[in-house]
Amino acid sequence: MFNRKGTVLAGILSVCIFFGFAQAGFCVTAPDTENVRHISGEIVWIDLKLGTLQLSEEGHHGRQKVVEYRINAHDTFVTDPASKEFLTLNDLRVGQDVTLELPAVRDWKIVSKIIAEPLPVFVVVTGDVVAMDTTSGTMTLQVVGQEQNNGVSYFVFQPDDIFYMKSTGKEPVHLEVKPGDRVKVEFLSDNGKQRARYITLLPAPAAGSTTTTTTTTVTNK
Repeated sequence: MFNRKGTVLAGILSVCIFFGFAQAGFCVTAPDTENVRHISGEIVWIDLKLGTLQLSEEGHHGRQKVVEYRINAHDTFVTDPASKEFLTLNDLRVGQDVTLELPAVRDWKIVSKIIAEPLPVFVVVTGDVVAMDTTSGTMTLQVVGQEQNNGVSYFVFQPDDIFYMKSTGKEPVHLEVKPGDRVKVEFLSDNGKQRARYITLLPAPAAGSTTTTTTTTVTNK
């Protein structure tokens, strides 16, 4: 006598045998999309060593909330929206819009799939900070290797939406950038303004050393 579960399993096995898959030792079934939930938001923190990702997502009444999820290189699959490009957790960045896929189980926080939206192409420069105002969101930089305007370049940023980084990690950090610091700035040109998105603190150059740096663009996945 088959119970209900046994009858269903027997039916699946019959279909596999009919299509000749059973002889190959496997059976492919359609994913159960009803048991999967999707959560979209912006990455505000990622720590690959600890296996954590924090997402700014929409909560009740449209208010943003930050929720932490678990990730790991073995169980978390990363792809682009078209599923044409296979990525890794190392390709993810804070500030990136993603959609997380998890089992539809209450309080389940282990991410099985991340669909990562492509980041814009940032222009990247390196230089020394001349002035920094975190209240108004302005920065003056003496860009290394830039001849135009005697190497001086001006940037704007949103104080609550700028990511400060260190050259040794992917995690955003809380730091105070001050005049004289060597930094890398990733920005976009918008209506004649250079809008910074990432500011990375770099090691101070060795005394007496000279460096020639050209402006580059970075294509992010």
